[in-house]
Amino acid sequence: MGSKRVFIKMDLWWEYNNIWVKEKNKWKVVFTTYVGLFKPVVMFFGMTNSSATFQAIMNKILRDLINEGKVVAFVDDVLVGT
Repeated sequence: MGSKRVFIKMDLWWEYNNIWVKEKNKWKVVFTTYVGLFKPVVMFFGMTNSSATFQAIMNKILRDLINEGKVVAFVDDVLVGT
């Protein structure tokens, strides 16, 4: 991307809230609060492997553009060069 002239940077700050926890893994994310159990249905920041999972999804979605050198994706930041 060194020879690109125009860049667009996107910060995906709600990324983890778009990844659903698999049904078979929901028991792993339940925790107790003073008002009862909290059972999240989407990943939240701080969960083990949440960053790696999101990075893998971004790489899969943007694979063609990454291979062409048009896009760089790093966790929640996507840099597009033209």
